[in-house]
Amino acid sequence: MNHRGSRTQTLVGFAVLGLLCAVAAGVFYKQSRYDVSVFTVSHPAGEVRFPAAIPAGADNLESYLPDGMKPMSALEVFGRDNLSDKIDGKAELYLSSGFVSLHCRRFVKTGSPDSWVEMFVYDMGEGRNAFSVYSAQKRAGVEEAGMGSHAYRTSNALFFVHGRHYVEVVASMEGMSDELLAMGRKFVAAQRAEKNEEHRELELFPRQGLDEGSVALRSSDVFGFDRLDQTFIARYVLDGIPVTAFISRRPSAGEAEELAAAFERFLLEFGGVSVEGDLPVPGIRMVEILDTYTVVFSHGRVMAGVHECDDRRKAEELALSLYGRLEEVNR
Repeated sequence: MNHRGSRTQTLVGFAVLGLLCAVAAGVFYKQSRYDVSVFTVSHPAGEVRFPAAIPAGADNLESYLPDGMKPMSALEVFGRDNLSDKIDGKAELYLSSGFVSLHCRRFVKTGSPDSWVEMFVYDMGEGRNAFSVYSAQKRAGVEEAGMGSHAYRTSNALFFVHGRHYVEVVASMEGMSDELLAMGRKFVAAQRAEKNEEHRELELFPRQGLDEGSVALRSSDVFGFDRLDQTFIARYVLDGIPVTAFISRRPSAGEAEELAAAFERFLLEFGGVSVEGDLPVPGIRMVEILDTYTVVFSHGRVMAGVHECDDRRKAEELALSLYGRLEEVNR
């Protein structure tokens, strides 16, 4: 029997056991002295504590709260890679319009746990992108919110554009309009915003017959044509007849002219028929398709026209008015 080997093994075992005891004692000591401020954000007594791991530069949205409301959940931040986790089914609209990030958080009314609000702040990179997603989702017949030209509300929600941000504030129930508007106004007051670029295009639409609340920006696949993007659309009512006008500013006059020709070819490929006209507009094209009339032309860097009007005379009237407005602005 090898007593020396047995004794060595015993000594090694005691050494390992002693080391483990030392490690355990160290862990116990550190746990007994941890700093709670590293793991939580300080809130008044009785409120929930949230993780402090908010991404650098992120707005936690709490500063926009009116009196009588407090945080209900932690801040959520989403990027291009996981936006669909939050808004599955609508993410593509934002992603195709220049989406950068989404910050969102829920807040609850003090003493009323069923009365809560969720605020969504979409950073769209620039003002025209924010206007694009706002206008694409704007509902008909809504009430203007009194917070500028691009803001409306429903019975339980507020929607608006401010600079590069598109913001939604949605309540769990009706009757919370004061809280929604207060949060929206605080956001606008706190956030610096450049003048939205879409105002340049809005000035190009003739005013007579224009439904100003209908102006929208489509970022891609406009009218089903995959080459047509960044196009402003506006509805008109002329003698009771609805007419849609469109304007798209291109990088150069040559591209605007070529795109107008390509759009005509696109309509003809889908069964349209060219129609001769006598409007005094250089390079104008008219296509009859499915008993409607589409007119397209270019003026400098702008491609413009009228889309799918049931009445040829009104289509020509608005096209001529649109061309005249472009001439006036570009003198």
